[in-house]
Amino acid sequence: MFSVEVGLNGILGLTEILSLSEKDPERKKMFDLSIRSADLLLEIINNILDLSKIEQEFFELNLEEFLISEICLDISNIFNNYSSSSIHYSCNIENDFDFPMKEDKLRIKQILINLLWECF
Repeated sequence: MFSVEVGLNGILGLTEILSLSEKDPERKKMFDLSIRSADLLLEIINNILDLSKIEQEFFELNLEEFLISEICLDISNIFNNYSSSSIHYSCNIENDFDFPMKEDKLRIKQILINLLWECF
């Protein structure tokens, strides 16, 4: 799996370079969609690797402080670019609710993406 991750990261890096240098808006949009799709594929690969770690009991949580709005923004950037879907994702957080929390940010994001992906 590691070599798949390395290969995908290489493709992702090259695509990001192409996107930054692209002048044609339509082609830039296609490069950006490719980048987001590759990011999602990388997340799926990481989910599989995490599941393998859980099964082998090597899994550790990475606790960090963050705001829930950060995750919502990340997820918005992923799902709102799938314009072919009739579903639109939005996240509205009351100021009182957007407080710092100490959790595993990546795992919370993975859970939300997996739940939302079923809608698209």
